[in-house]
Amino acid sequence: MNERGDISPTLQHWFADGPTTMPDRVINVVADRIARQPQRRGWRRRWERAPTVNVGLASAVVVGLLLVALVAAALIGGSPPFNLSPVRPAVPPVASAAPIPSQAPSATSSAAVGPGLILVEVANLRMPNELRYIAPDKRALPFLPDFGGHQRAAAWRPDGQRLAFAGRPDGHPDQWMDLYETRPDGTSLTLLSTDCELPECVDESDPAYSPDGSKIVAVRQADLRDGTPTRVVLVILDLATGESTEIPETSYPYDTHDIGHPRWSPDGTRIAFHVVEGPPTKRRLLIFPEPTSPGPSSIYVVGNDGSGLRQLTPDGLAAGDPDWSPGGSTIVFGSTPPHLWLYGQDQSDWAIRSIRPDGSHLQVVVPPDVAITPSWTAAGDRILFATTASNVQAIRTSAPDGSDVEDVANFHSTEVLMYPVQQPTP
Repeated sequence: MNERGDISPTLQHWFADGPTTMPDRVINVVADRIARQPQRRGWRRRWERAPTVNVGLASAVVVGLLLVALVAAALIGGSPPFNLSPVRPAVPPVASAAPIPSQAPSATSSAAVGPGLILVEVANLRMPNELRYIAPDKRALPFLPDFGGHQRAAAWRPDGQRLAFAGRPDGHPDQWMDLYETRPDGTSLTLLSTDCELPECVDESDPAYSPDGSKIVAVRQADLRDGTPTRVVLVILDLATGESTEIPETSYPYDTHDIGHPRWSPDGTRIAFHVVEGPPTKRRLLIFPEPTSPGPSSIYVVGNDGSGLRQLTPDGLAAGDPDWSPGGSTIVFGSTPPHLWLYGQDQSDWAIRSIRPDGSHLQVVVPPDVAITPSWTAAGDRILFATTASNVQAIRTSAPDGSDVEDVANFHSTEVLMYPVQQPTP
């Protein structure tokens, strides 16, 4: 899909309801995009010769006309939208091997993080999301250009030799995502969700490897009814057999709850994840946020056999995206999962916090600075996280206590960078 085809339904909805419903951040991004469109020379000359008019009124009229033109162009000449019919293809959408990129990713190496490829997930107005890697020159470059489509939630295998992610490739005939695995250079792309079939299994995302690399825990949307899943649940996939096993204790109604970002404890006995009440209904489409923000979000811990499910963080904290410290003594986490807001939600109190697995010693690690999506560096001695404020996005690292904050890379961009993960190295 091109940019115009992606945003036209949303803009039509906003125009129908009135311009006041459009989030400020989206207005800024759209206006910036319009400003960067090439203009005919004659327009500028005629404008310079035009009689003086009220500047505010003229600006409003021009912007309004340009937005209407953008929608019209999308409706007339844009690419057709995805077919949202919930029918899974009979043949896996991606072959067992992908073409080798023209230039294999090269890892960032600096005093802040050491060796190991860093991947980030990027969200922007062009939707869908994309996985990129931080190049040595600090640019964020596409990691899977041949996959295209929608890419999110990357996770490294503990030996650093494979990478799992959730995706929907170009040409996919429905809106649902599957799990895939690839090598660090983006080759040998393999479909993992071979045991996910409609209507019992609808969508799988948010993968994480077990400490020995033999299994993956993920989030499954299940039991399709009238085109919509009715449950969300954690599922464990055995990579040797391809068989999957749900953890029934983590099953929640799809229309009232969302779960995400499951992570194994270092000893492999427990899984931390977040539970969000009242999530947006379009949370997997990730087009634009809905008028209402998600409800309370909390960190939970459960045994890998479903035993001992308990809420770890207190109510009202808006906690999400947990990750265990290498020794298992601490869980770091961010605020409301960015996948559920993207644009428009208040971010002033977003911080990186930590808590012990027994629920004690809750503390702020990185003070509120729109800090999100923490993980541990490959060496396990520092916290890697993203910050997003205005048009400046940054990937940063800090000591476990939040001191010694250093930039890994920063970007002047309206794109949102999140979920940095670093490749484990020998």
